[in-house]
Amino acid sequence: MSLTENKPSSLLAFNAKQIPSIPLGEYIKRFDDYLQLSPSTYIVAYILMQRLLKRNPRSQINPLNVHRLLVAGITVAEKSLNDCYWRNTDYAIVGAISNEELNELEVLFLEGINYKVVVEEDEYIEALNKIHRRA
Repeated sequence: MSLTENKPSSLLAFNAKQIPSIPLGEYIKRFDDYLQLSPSTYIVAYILMQRLLKRNPRSQINPLNVHRLLVAGITVAEKSLNDCYWRNTDYAIVGAISNEELNELEVLFLEGINYKVVVEEDEYIEALNKIHRRA
């Protein structure tokens, strides 16, 4: 099922059945603790999530979809940045979803950004500055 098959301009495919009990900060910390991802991975994941939102202007990140968007975004970002990366089963375990679900979310995420995973230097710097201003 693609994003457009689910509902045009929607991120409904990323919605969980219920709001995850783990706070977002702790969820992100799990990736740090278990996978030791570089800060660049998080920044690129942020940029890719922004691209996804831009292509789905009527959608928003919300408590039902943020965790699943994040695990999909991190997975795609890691693979776009590094020649050596973790297996999807590892991302899925840390992200507390099944491997099958992550595989589907990864494809939906890639479709949602039209497979545009390359981040230009100026785009990266702009995102980094935006993150620093918010911190």
